[in-house]
Amino acid sequence: MHRDAVRAVARGEAHLSPSVADAVLTDYGKHVTNPVDLLTAREREVLRLIAEGGTNKDIANQLSLSVYTVEGHRGRLMEKLKLHSTGNLVRFAIRNGFIS
Repeated sequence: MHRDAVRAVARGEAHLSPSVADAVLTDYGKHVTNPVDLLTAREREVLRLIAEGGTNKDIANQLSLSVYTVEGHRGRLMEKLKLHSTGNLVRFAIRNGFIS
């Protein structure tokens, strides 16, 4: 790990340790005004498919992922957006233009 960091810096790239990266992302999350900005492209895609009525299995098949990966995305969506049900995810998606 340390060798990779030294090599990255030598190439002029930035390197953050996992703990520092986590702290930076946590701090960033506190200052974001639009919760959509917290979502990765894949999480946005999964959110759209959930809102369109897709089951974990449907979404997994469509995106060539495992059902467990989709479940993980769903859990992170709920955590990041502070939502506690699929219905709340769907309402959030509609309000934020993921589906019409």
